[in-house]
Amino acid sequence: MGEAKKRALLAAVKLTREREKAAGKLKVRMEKELSDLGMGSSVFDVVVETERDAEGTVRFGPKGSDRVLFFISPNPGEEVKPLARIASGGELSRIMLAMKRVTAAGRVPTLIFDEIDAGVGGPMGQVVGLKLNEVALSHQVLCITHLPQIAAFAADHYVVTKDSTGQGRTVSSIRKLEEPELVEQISWMLGGVEITEASRRHAAELVEAAKGLGRG
Repeated sequence: MGEAKKRALLAAVKLTREREKAAGKLKVRMEKELSDLGMGSSVFDVVVETERDAEGTVRFGPKGSDRVLFFISPNPGEEVKPLARIASGGELSRIMLAMKRVTAAGRVPTLIFDEIDAGVGGPMGQVVGLKLNEVALSHQVLCITHLPQIAAFAADHYVVTKDSTGQGRTVSSIRKLEEPELVEQISWMLGGVEITEASRRHAAELVEAAKGLGRG
């Protein structure tokens, strides 16, 4: 083995050890975040696999010699299985939020969450909204959501609409909502086509509750 190849292999082995140390820390922090998001019984594991050829020799490249895999058991008594195969839509939403919370802290100024509400509803929507609000204390957070429990936590609100130009094209537009419009918009998200006084009251209560829990 050439000298350069030996040095590269030593560097790959060192990187593997550092990844294994980081995997243990990531496991602890992810399980803490998932607990905050209503998945307190989840077991999260990070597996670092060293890739080898048919003869058992370590293979390595610019990123080292490892393949990193995420495993999870969302329910008590179940064995951990590959995250990509078993997580439901709602679980994936919360796992993604937890992962961004853990890995982006202090390093990424802006975080974007698109359809974070997938598979999430009811009280858990408020839990997710509160966690997003916590993330927004140290990052700029852009969140696209259709869930009023989450939308109520935002400091600034924008509504996106699509209109036909009449020439076979569709144009999207975005407009910032003022405070009085916010209640109407959340009422529409709650009540559908017809906005009622009941839906307005519910919307106003959601907004006030978000303020009390930390909005803005």
